[in-house]
Amino acid sequence: MLAVSFANHGSRSAAGSLFHSSVARSGLIGLNIHNWSNLSVCSQGWSVPATGDGVTKRPGKPRASVIVRARNMAPTIEATLRSLREQTVEAELVLVDSGSTDSTLEISRAYCDKILSIAPVDFTYGRALNMGAAEASGEICFALSAHRVAPGPHWLQSALEAYEDERVAATAGETHGPDGSLLAGPTPFCLPMPALAANLDWGLSNTASSWRRSVWEREPFNEGLDACEDKEWMWRVLAAGRSIVADPRLHVLGDHRRRAGWASLYRRVYLERRTLAELVDITPLSGRRLAEYWLTEFPYASAWPRWTRVVSPYRAAELMGRFMGERAGARRRGPGALPVDFFSREPTWAA
Repeated sequence: MLAVSFANHGSRSAAGSLFHSSVARSGLIGLNIHNWSNLSVCSQGWSVPATGDGVTKRPGKPRASVIVRARNMAPTIEATLRSLREQTVEAELVLVDSGSTDSTLEISRAYCDKILSIAPVDFTYGRALNMGAAEASGEICFALSAHRVAPGPHWLQSALEAYEDERVAATAGETHGPDGSLLAGPTPFCLPMPALAANLDWGLSNTASSWRRSVWEREPFNEGLDACEDKEWMWRVLAAGRSIVADPRLHVLGDHRRRAGWASLYRRVYLERRTLAELVDITPLSGRRLAEYWLTEFPYASAWPRWTRVVSPYRAAELMGRFMGERAGARRRGPGALPVDFFSREPTWAA
């Protein structure tokens, strides 16, 4: 049986988050366990009186809660939140703000049911999601980045359909399987999945995702990771015998990484590849393979001539971020890293 231990309170190294020999489960996390001294909560949008303890509660319990993480996202946050309010399924909206100094909070108050605050120094992607999920009321939690919009009014409804199967833990907006095959519709995936070993970027992305609350209560996101908290969580859940539904209808368009500039793109890819190479015992990209990939392999469709893509600073940022990140991750890798054959194993249900 496979396991993971959590490093929620330690340094932001992936070393404490790796799979070992038996499944170690965490209980329902909460404010006291995490000691979120910098957390502030204010309810928004309830048209009901506050309870005796001063906490405003919404009548009923929504099936879906959407967690939006933001910091200084005033140019895009309204479009994000409006797209969620226009869904065919009513959802609770929870904003987790990490120190906005622009009008992000002012804009969000008109749309959100709850607003949480976390100090920038305490922020990690996993911690922000755990905070949001702990305060959310829905049976199914969603994550949507503040620079994206839901692809249509049926986004939530389409995702919720997957959870009619009790084995489904989460949904991902993938258009292809881990082996590169085009998906014709909602497709469940579970271990063994050998193709995933060569495509560690595939699967759950908390840019736009959903997960079952009861699964998250047993397996919260790892707060010690600088990146890829979504992939590491997905692997744990798959190891426990659950499945992930990849659904092209849930794919959310956006190219915010490149819009942020090539330097920001490099840093993001570097952190992701460093984390993946630390978590999994992969062989880092070699200099020769880097050159071959740079000159011959173009995974994204583009109308630009090939020569312009070869010299693109964004392509250089992505490839060098991967090259340097994987080498750094391999140096940081501990003895508990996942073996490459992990994804070919049969999962074991845990009690």
